[in-house]
Amino acid sequence: QQQQQQQQQQQQLSGAGSYHCCCKFNKCEDGATSDDDKTLAVYTPDENLCCKLKKKACGASFAFSAYKKSMQEEYCRAPQVARYVPPAIKHAGASEHVADANAASPEPGSAMHTVHSYCSLDHGNDEDSEAEGDRTMSPARHELVQELVTELSKNSINEMAREIFSVYVCMRWAPSSDFRKIAEEEMSTNQLFEQPVFQHYEDSTFLPLRCSRNVNVYGNDVGLGHTHYEAFAAEIESLVQWFSVEETGAVEKRLEILERARRAKNSELVQSLARAFDMDAVREAVRKCKGNEKTTMLVNAHEAPIVDLLADCAASSWWLTKLEDWQSAMPFVSFMTPDNKTAKEHAPQKKEEVLVCFGKRVASQLHRRENGGHLMTDQSAVGCHGFWDMPTAAKMLQRIVQLWRPPTCQLAAMELDMKMNIMELMAQMNSNLFDALPAMLVEEMSGDVNLDGMALQASNGLGIFKGVWGSIASSFSSLRGQYSRLGNLLGNTVVKWVVCPLKPITDQKHLEDLDKALGTEDDLSRYYAKTAYAKFTGEKDLLPGEDCHQQGSLPGTNECQLGVMQEDMPEPYKSEDFLCPVRPLLPAKQQLKIFKKKVDTCMLHMSSPQMSEAKWFYRGLTPSRKQYEVMENLPMPKHQAIKIMSMRSRPDTNFSIWRDFVTVATGCSLEERDATPRFCEAPRVANPSKGKLTNLLTGAAMAGRVVGSIAGEAAEVAKLKEETGKNAAHTQRLGEWFHTKIKGLEKSMRSGYAAWLGRASGRYQRLREKLFDEVESSELVHSVSFQRGLGTSGADSKARAQYNRYAVTVPCPGFDPEKEFDLKYTWAEKSLILAKKAQKFGSDIFAKRGYLSGFRVEVRGAAVLHVKDARNAWLAYSAHVRAAPLGAPLPEFVRSKNPFVEDMSGAFSIADQRLSGSDLNGFAASFACGTRQEMHDGEQSSFPTFADCVKHGAMFNEPHRLDHPSETFFPKEIVVRVFFEPLEFCNHGVVADTTNTASDVENPVFKNFMNIDGCASLSKPYPKDLAKEASSGTYRGMLLGKGLPQETLTEVLLDPADFLKEINL
Repeated sequence: QQQQQQQQQQQQLSGAGSYHCCCKFNKCEDGATSDDDKTLAVYTPDENLCCKLKKKACGASFAFSAYKKSMQEEYCRAPQVARYVPPAIKHAGASEHVADANAASPEPGSAMHTVHSYCSLDHGNDEDSEAEGDRTMSPARHELVQELVTELSKNSINEMAREIFSVYVCMRWAPSSDFRKIAEEEMSTNQLFEQPVFQHYEDSTFLPLRCSRNVNVYGNDVGLGHTHYEAFAAEIESLVQWFSVEETGAVEKRLEILERARRAKNSELVQSLARAFDMDAVREAVRKCKGNEKTTMLVNAHEAPIVDLLADCAASSWWLTKLEDWQSAMPFVSFMTPDNKTAKEHAPQKKEEVLVCFGKRVASQLHRRENGGHLMTDQSAVGCHGFWDMPTAAKMLQRIVQLWRPPTCQLAAMELDMKMNIMELMAQMNSNLFDALPAMLVEEMSGDVNLDGMALQASNGLGIFKGVWGSIASSFSSLRGQYSRLGNLLGNTVVKWVVCPLKPITDQKHLEDLDKALGTEDDLSRYYAKTAYAKFTGEKDLLPGEDCHQQGSLPGTNECQLGVMQEDMPEPYKSEDFLCPVRPLLPAKQQLKIFKKKVDTCMLHMSSPQMSEAKWFYRGLTPSRKQYEVMENLPMPKHQAIKIMSMRSRPDTNFSIWRDFVTVATGCSLEERDATPRFCEAPRVANPSKGKLTNLLTGAAMAGRVVGSIAGEAAEVAKLKEETGKNAAHTQRLGEWFHTKIKGLEKSMRSGYAAWLGRASGRYQRLREKLFDEVESSELVHSVSFQRGLGTSGADSKARAQYNRYAVTVPCPGFDPEKEFDLKYTWAEKSLILAKKAQKFGSDIFAKRGYLSGFRVEVRGAAVLHVKDARNAWLAYSAHVRAAPLGAPLPEFVRSKNPFVEDMSGAFSIADQRLSGSDLNGFAASFACGTRQEMHDGEQSSFPTFADCVKHGAMFNEPHRLDHPSETFFPKEIVVRVFFEPLEFCNHGVVADTTNTASDVENPVFKNFMNIDGCASLSKPYPKDLAKEASSGTYRGMLLGKGLPQETLTEVLLDPADFLKEINL
């Protein structure tokens, strides 16, 4: 009758012409018809829509109709029913291992089918003449096939590792009668405290759950030419579609109403609503309707009271179908029983219904409660996330499918980790036996030795084992030798189980089908054997990146293997080309720690522009995308060397996820090292520091030479050293020093040094960014990883190409990046200060033609001795500068009160009574400008003047770098080179004064000054400032310094743009 009625309605609709299918949210009234007065209104209970044909458009003005929602024509033909339809996939399980292969033909592609169809097991029997998949087996053959299949499935590390990759979902359910029985049993066995079951439900101390089957990635027997991932994705998609449809369906709506009643603590309503989910009650209602079936549902499927729902025969029949569909989608019964406190604080609320879980569901043996009436197991929730509402749960399942696509390597990497964990446990079994051997040998050779209650002590003789120790030691040594030899053997040996010889195959299609059913070789166990037996063999450097003895493809480099990659690992995905590791890659942080430990060794590294140019993209920040390209990526001379400095954990700026960030220092590329080796060596430093002492008054670091005088004075105070003669001029000396320096600084600040400090700060930052970088750890590992094709090995019939993934090391002895940065920055700033001073000797000093392209600045410290009487002697210090174009005569020295120049001259922090000929400095700085290559090679600049060169460099360099973003060495880049060298000699002289008494001569300052040696005599005329000092009545002598300041970087390179910002050309 129902079919005939639907056929009639379809015939009517086919001629409906301009009618519109309009719907309202509610049940249909009994006898409701369309505007044609013939077609009955149609109720779709899941969506709670009553639909009929209307002459006017749905929701039209002046239609005065409740049917305002426009729907597809199908809604006016018949009720729209959504059913749970799982994909037609054969699940592999224990049944395959024990199935009777003669009862039905095994699925092509399964281990059973492959062994049965292709293995020659009957030793010459004619029936093995050709591979056929449909032949029945003799009992003996059947038994052997079963044994082989069991070994291949049950005793397979590969299968053990893959079984864990599965997903299941659980849905919060109503406290139906089956759940109420479970809760009552939990209370009767004291697992749940006593109170009414519905009260537990309302308090969330008993949470009923219905759960899906486990959807295994590798749990299906897929047909030939198909992949496990395709089957997995199809199963997950069926759940996604089910959730998408049911999120607005009647079951979900009734669960929502039940949840509102639970939260409102309306026990009576909860009990009434829960009855709708009692399968026995619903089945009984349907049974009573037999012979009285209705085709039209006259109740609201979403909200009708349970009595009305079950009394309507059409509704009860439809509702039973819905519950059965849900049981098909979620066939397993589970529950959660949080304690009161946990339930109050953390129980799921409102639409938080779906739990999504990774891994195996069963976490214990099958058991029952004491006197219990249910079989149960513990259910693992370790890999669960949620509770989600249904749309979010569907989206999370789709994300899992997306994330686990083979090109992302998520599955491949986790499978490798799982295999390594399994093999580690197997190796531990072996190790435990070995560790137990000494005690077991003692028991075997000396009988029952009772060691209970005896504490172990350090050896002092053989004790109670003296008589048998020799034979025990001999036996143990022999066993250890066996372990060692086996370990060395297995570490470099292929071990294969030959499952069976193949039958002769003459049909090409049979051969192709066989290869479709087969997988690939996996040498992971052989690779891990070296690690497993390292305890016995003494093997070292087994972790990826530790052994770097393989000579690299570039001269002077070595290679460190990081892993092996393979095409289509673990299985192909559509037509996409991708690689995944077949040997596990170390986590980035661990890999970088291995690199950091390498002494005087740097890693070749690709910059971001170089990676983009090579299409060597790091995709770890988007793990659901393809991670590794099928390509070679070989090291190039333009790749820079880096040194790992430090690591820190911080949230990233894109996703606010805590990650490890690594600071690296960049060195030269190989091509730069070859073209300009001097610029790539460790900096050449004159007068290297032997330690520094911090001035506790100022916090400033004082040069090492001051340490001696301070330590000497401290020793005198401690009476550990004989006192020298006293000098009373300390106050005058210190006062003069503070007055001149502080006043000088104040004047400098007023004259523009504040602006200079701002520019100096910018230069500091730019140099820091040039020499150092901070990179996320995984991205850094990718940037130091290179890849070379290994071709196909012939190890299996899949012929998938493999690639060696490796890092490249270069020697970098003495590379101290922080020290190098300090020196480069410090002496670049000092060079700019000297250039600024040179400008005061004429504006044409940088542009004067007829001389070499550059200029020379000389700085000299001076100390003038003054003596007032026997107890008052002091030294007045000053700094003097002169400059001229290279090759031109130098003018007279002029005093500089610039505190930085005074500091370079050595005029600060000198103890008067310990002044020596080497304490004051005298040096020259020679400035030249040209290309980087010219400045390295010592060639004459190609520019007519220094100023022309600097101006050109300031305009040329930055655009040149931007035009070549993947280059790291720019031989045509313009640089300013500064050479520092000491003056030839110091000058010293003392005025002979007959008025000096013997006590005057004993003044420690005077006496020390008189004994200064190693200097040439003073020559006149003196510079004007010194001549004025020499005319003073207290003048007794003068010292002019020579030598470079402490920690002088003898060669400095400046950026022309920085030069122009300080010196106006």
